[in-house]
Formats: sequence, C-alpha cells, structure tokens
Amino acid sequence: MPSLLLVEDSEEMRMLVEVCLDDWEILEATSSDEALTLLASHTPDLVLIDSMLDDGPVEERLPELRAAFPRGPLLWFATKLPSAQFKELITGQISKPFEPDELALRLAEYLQTAG
Repeated sequence: MPSLLLVEDSEEMRMLVEVCLDDWEILEATSSDEALTLLASHTPDLVLIDSMLDDGPVEERLPELRAAFPRGPLLWFATKLPSAQFKELITGQISKPFEPDELALRLAEYLQTAG
C-alpha cells in the first residue's frame, strides 16, 4: 500500500484527497511544522504539500522540507508553481482544482518515476 504525507490545512481538501486515495496510507499535517515533525518519524512514499498553510507561505520552508525528505517525490499542490528559486526543490505539481479520478493515477506515475 503506497503512503502519502498530505500537508494541507483545508479539511475539505484533505477529505477529498482521502476519498480519492482510499487504498493509500495517508498521514496528515496541517502546517509545515507538523509536516517536519511527521517526516522525522515516518518515511512516506511521497509528500503532497499545499502552497499556503496556516503557518505561512510554504515556499520559505521548502528547503527544510526537502532536507527532511531528500529522495522521495515532493509534490506542490497548488494552482501555480513556486518561484524559480524554489522550483528545483520540488519533483512536480498536482494542480488545484484536480480531477478526483486522476489523482491516484498521477501520484502513481510519480512513484513509478521515483522508484
């Protein structure tokens, strides 16, 4: 069973992702700090991170998040990509809004590429 760390502060969005990925193990974080704490004790197959969280813009925390998750796919979950200086820290992007039936397929593609 693939595993995902979903870093998203919107409860509705977290619930939608959970429904779309019912055969995945999903860890949830609502802030960058919580994500870093989880990454210290868990190794998910990939990380899906929202661009704006309650604790501020994620771009500034991308170096820390990448250092905590150095090899796996780190996916930007937003309508637009991060600025050029941070773009190299992410593996790719899942755009919002997304098609629910395509989410699992896209994530599986990133896992295949990483593996």
